[in-house]
Amino acid sequence: MHALKSYIEICINVDQIEKAQQIFEYYRQKSKLKDSTKLHGDIEIYNSLIVGWAQKGKLDKVKQIFQFMSSDNIAPNLQSYAGYLECISRREFINVPEIQNVINEMHSKGLSHQDILQKCVFVGDQREKVLEILGFVDANVAVSSNEMSESYSCSLLRKLNDKAYGRGDRHPNFCFKEADIQKISTSQMQLENDYSIRIKSVVALEDVNEKVKKSRNYLKECEDMWRTKLTMALKNLKYMKKYS
Repeated sequence: MHALKSYIEICINVDQIEKAQQIFEYYRQKSKLKDSTKLHGDIEIYNSLIVGWAQKGKLDKVKQIFQFMSSDNIAPNLQSYAGYLECISRREFINVPEIQNVINEMHSKGLSHQDILQKCVFVGDQREKVLEILGFVDANVAVSSNEMSESYSCSLLRKLNDKAYGRGDRHPNFCFKEADIQKISTSQMQLENDYSIRIKSVVALEDVNEKVKKSRNYLKECEDMWRTKLTMALKNLKYMKKYS
């Protein structure tokens, strides 16, 4: 599931939202036939597609994702509606009744449009676009929305959202000045390019002991896993070529 989410986000970031949609629909259909590939419950995948289509102002596509969510028994959250409102803002003509319908739907689900600007994650001009749209139905929305959202959504970086994280004592050798990072990374890259390491294959070793046997078994497990992953990747590639 994490691999699918990452793949879809990569497609969106390289402006291949159609490909992301195709692979999503493929796995969504597959999940209905095979329980081992369940998409249900992972709202972030749906939200990623909503944001991708919102960037292009494709309201029909955003509505389609919401229909998928309803069919899959996934309740839209604040981030979902933030994408919906952003999409409306990027269309040529602003439909105020459409905005009001979205707000009413949020309220019916116990969500507040005021919370969007406080609790959602935005990048680029997304926050400004949503704020602009909310202004059509609530003139006071900007009063309590002065702070820009600077939080990280990636699970690997969420600890950084805590302003106190990492402020304690550190070993001086573990911290680098920003000006030195480029120099250090260039030096490391040069070092890796200049040298190579040759590792003896456990398959070719003549002196077979328990450690070698264990290593060979582990190698076989890895090869089987690689073979399975490569087969899946090739199937996905054929599918995407067929529908791209």
